[in-house]
Amino acid sequence: MTAGYPLKRVGMDILGPLEKTPSWNRYVLVLTDYFSKWTAAFPLAHMEASTVAKVLVEKYIAYFGAPDYLHSDQGRSFEASVVLEMCRLFGIRKMRSSPYQQHGNGLEIRFNRKLLDMLCTMVDGNPWQWDDMLPIGMLAYNSSVHESKGVTRAIAILGRELRLPLDVQIGNPPGREAQGLPDYIRETRESIGRVHELARDHLKTQQRRQKCLHDRHAQESCFWPNDRVWLAMRNI
Repeated sequence: MTAGYPLKRVGMDILGPLEKTPSWNRYVLVLTDYFSKWTAAFPLAHMEASTVAKVLVEKYIAYFGAPDYLHSDQGRSFEASVVLEMCRLFGIRKMRSSPYQQHGNGLEIRFNRKLLDMLCTMVDGNPWQWDDMLPIGMLAYNSSVHESKGVTRAIAILGRELRLPLDVQIGNPPGREAQGLPDYIRETRESIGRVHELARDHLKTQQRRQKCLHDRHAQESCFWPNDRVWLAMRNI
């Protein structure tokens, strides 16, 4: 499914177990917006479905609103009745990937690897402090430019860049001045519309480039009557 705007489709996954922290956290709930690639990550002490639903509502939906679709694997924490009821109340369509097609969660899996690398670098020999480092790591991640979009994850979903320590030292960009609320709303709508259009165009270019690279090594398979083929038999 193609996500043509923010929060059309959000992917959900849990990373862990990690080193237990003083706050008893061992897991990370990861939520990724498929359009902007903005990612939120929340430390968890356990993977109970009630905790997952509570964090979703209080720390994600309360700030960003409910997504149209919520995608996950078939883990018990995601398919429990409390999560499905939460989706029903907010009008969210719950989707899940096939257990034999893990590439359906490829975006989340790739981010989990990046997050582990990022935390390993940040904790600097103190692995039990990873939950303290997590928010700063996510600030840096969401402020970076996504290769396939050509813009930062922040501006793609918020319509503005996140203010970082470097911005405090340099100051506001030239031409940025205080303005009234109506003008700000109009300008933000126009700006985010241009950003989304740029992100869509950049993504199409990247997809065409990836297809060309794939097609260079692709070989078409032809089958004829009476040919012998392999048949995969999976135990379900």
